[in-house]
Amino acid sequence: MVSAGNHTTICENDVVSLIGQSEHCSAIEWSSTGDGYFTDPANILTEYVPGQQDLINGFVEICLNGSGYSPCGQNSDCIMISFVRLPIVFAGDDTTIGKMIFCYRIRYRF
Repeated sequence: MVSAGNHTTICENDVVSLIGQSEHCSAIEWSSTGDGYFTDPANILTEYVPGQQDLINGFVEICLNGSGYSPCGQNSDCIMISFVRLPIVFAGDDTTIGKMIFCYRIRYRF
């Protein structure tokens, strides 16, 4: 039995923290349909760093695959990660405004 966790949505500049679960598995491995990478694909606790195509698509499917002990086969569980684009703001081009020159008139009395 394996569980990849829950579907989730994150900002496009974040990584996905993955906390899988497995029982009766001789080995586990994370996989994805995207072009990102896992920090440690053979660890039940890992992170997925989205690739450029993942962000363009707006989502990626991530699966936790568990290999059973002989003679049992494999089991997989997949989740969908959606990416929210960051806001884009533009306040206009940089502009330099002329220097302010202060003139003082000084009067002396003797």
